[in-house]
Amino acid sequence: HGFRIPKQKTRGIITITAADNAPRSLGTAKLFGRATLNGEEVRRPCELASMRWPVKNHTSDIPAPRLFADLPVSVGGSELAPITIRAAEKKIWEVKVGGKLTIPLWLIRRGEFSGSVIQLKAFGVGFEKCSVEAGLKTDKHDAVMDLAAMKLPAGEHTIAFYGRAVSKYAPPTQSGKPAKKKDIVDIVVSEPITIRVLPAAKK
Repeated sequence: HGFRIPKQKTRGIITITAADNAPRSLGTAKLFGRATLNGEEVRRPCELASMRWPVKNHTSDIPAPRLFADLPVSVGGSELAPITIRAAEKKIWEVKVGGKLTIPLWLIRRGEFSGSVIQLKAFGVGFEKCSVEAGLKTDKHDAVMDLAAMKLPAGEHTIAFYGRAVSKYAPPTQSGKPAKKKDIVDIVVSEPITIRVLPAAKK
């Protein structure tokens, strides 16, 4: 599954998700892009870069980026994410240009949290101002999008909601005895959602 970078835009965000029952694994992936240039489809590999860690002193160390030959992808297999966010239905959500779209979001909670709400924003070109305040004690929330305010053109868009939640986490111990829980900040990203914006009806 991929994403589209619109014409005259230079960046996009791709998300990778693991199924609830994904086995423990480690592998590598490669990314590539396709575009149509002068009527001909062109395919190019995507070069990936990352910072070299650890950074011992971020106030004085000079950043040292490096290119990756592959994209490492791993699944822990022993712990589930404290919260998963996904659309109520796995489908392409359709709306006409200038209309309003409501997408019900499910919050599957597997842990304890400090605070009662999580503020969610959206990845996706044109959706940057879309936000949802979701309660951490309820299962379902509606993401309401006003396409007239966003001025989104017709076409297909892939978005994801993201936010931060403070969860109560107890790390595994060698003795098997439960460890004391502590607060950690989890960055939560929803499963990708595809939205198809249809042309407005001709008058």
